[in-house]
Amino acid sequence: PRPKAPLAATCNGAMDAQNGAKIVYEFDTVTYLRRGALNILDAVAVQLPDVFIGEILPKLDLKDTLNLAQVSKAYRDAVWSVGGVQSMGAKFDAHKAH
Repeated sequence: PRPKAPLAATCNGAMDAQNGAKIVYEFDTVTYLRRGALNILDAVAVQLPDVFIGEILPKLDLKDTLNLAQVSKAYRDAVWSVGGVQSMGAKFDAHKAH
């Protein structure tokens, strides 16, 4: 049988692989942004989903939010996530007031 690696070595190896993948992913995102193949809203939604859900979604009105949910599966998932749904109450109230 193969000897088991110490826990610290296993964790460090996993962290190194994870950090390497993150660096490559961030590089790809910047490359796509520069080429115009990806817009800044997509980049924020993918790279910073908590910021997207907490800061951007609440600023959209009800109609814009529901339209955004139809754009892609990723936006649909963000709109109907826990944070996205929590921001809907104020949007419904504002919509009723109009």
